Amino acid sequence: MAVALALMGDAFMYAVLPSHTVAFGVPLAAVGLLLSANRWIRLLTNPFAGWAFERWGRPRPFAAAVALAVVTTGTYGAGTGVAVLLAARVLWGVCWSFLRLGVYLAAMEAAPPARGRLIGLSWGVVRFGSLIGLLGGGYLADRLGHRAAALFLAGATTLGIAVAWPAVRAARTGRSPTAKAGALFHEGAPDGGENADHSGDCGARCGTVGHGRNGTGKGSRAGGRGNEGGGGRSDQRPASADAGIGGPVAAAHRETPRDRGGTPGETPPARLGAVAYAALVKSLVVEGLVGATLGRLLIDRFGGGVPLAGQTLGVATVTGALLALNDGVGLALGASVGHQVDRLGRRHVLRVAALAAAAALAGLALARSLPLIAVSVAALWVAGVALNVSLAAAAGDVGGAGSMSRVMSRFATWVDIGAASGPLLGYLAVAKFGFPLPYLVGVLVLVSVTAISPWVPAGQWSAHRRERPARAAR
Repeated sequence: MAVALALMGDAFMYAVLPSHTVAFGVPLAAVGLLLSANRWIRLLTNPFAGWAFERWGRPRPFAAAVALAVVTTGTYGAGTGVAVLLAARVLWGVCWSFLRLGVYLAAMEAAPPARGRLIGLSWGVVRFGSLIGLLGGGYLADRLGHRAAALFLAGATTLGIAVAWPAVRAARTGRSPTAKAGALFHEGAPDGGENADHSGDCGARCGTVGHGRNGTGKGSRAGGRGNEGGGGRSDQRPASADAGIGGPVAAAHRETPRDRGGTPGETPPARLGAVAYAALVKSLVVEGLVGATLGRLLIDRFGGGVPLAGQTLGVATVTGALLALNDGVGLALGASVGHQVDRLGRRHVLRVAALAAAAALAGLALARSLPLIAVSVAALWVAGVALNVSLAAAAGDVGGAGSMSRVMSRFATWVDIGAASGPLLGYLAVAKFGFPLPYLVGVLVLVSVTAISPWVPAGQWSAHRRERPARAAR
């Protein structure tokens, strides 16, 4: 919930800035730069966030990022001009590197067969804050002005500090935080947690093999056996924030190359490269291009006001509503889409979702009425949720227990490259060619994802489904 609260200010800028450039004191040409600056800086800060979590644990860096989010949101209301807003957007990018990685690592603690569902559920909760920022921020900006709207959201974001603070206090005293806070902020969470049930005396952190009810665990370095009656309780701190990610449940589902969708001669870098390319394309087109230029599309189609049922709505209000629909879809469908990703496999869902996103974007490019635009946008957001969950789960499948934070950090960086390039390229293309050409090019780019899908990990359940007939025959 702290991440959801921190995200409100960023969502507010996407809904309001494109249609309130004069009030913000920025030229139209700078909008793409301001909306992408937070993403460019994350190319540098994503690896730093992973290192900081390993060095200091999750609670302190995470709480600091939430506190800085209050500052950035307040700056959107208190400051004007490109320089001030650019500094605020860069600082927000630093914050989001920490907040997002914390969510990723918490979700990756699940065993692979349940990983997609947990990713969808986690991001559904996070996107609730974006939903509030888009809907509430856009409405307040049209009614009260952007300053009052931004300062109101900054005040609401301070509640995130209260949510994160119990975990910081627990880290200082060395006690485990409450279950609610511990799910995301636990110092040892990347390693299954201090209080996680491990198969064996020291879980995956120690040297020799023991056996428990959860499968093969690790015994002590002195050669002690695992607890035969089940997982023993580990009281030792993890040596590394990467070691033993996933805890005992994931340990019971150790992934083989087949589980990860690998084929003979296929290397993990090839699989990670395929996932990275698909993530780059998805974030470039869906979040970057469409998310940043949707307000300009509405102005191109309807001018200064959008007619609906005999009334004229502000462009910022309609833009906020359409962008908020993305978060509503993630909130409502995230867990169920994640379940299908686990059941059908990452690769299959990726192919279908990429083609569906391309079709929806083509419809949006050609739509002239608000109902058709809304339907196209809704279909694009649904496909985007499926792409998000399948790709994040696939990245987790590629990353092993000893490299999860590094793999997810790289995955996040490719997402940011696409998301940062989208607004910049989108506004340049719109200024030069107008609509709908940039969106039609985006359609072709989305279709290209199907060409690299054979190298994307198939997923836990699809791999197991292929093996069942062979087992039955034996």
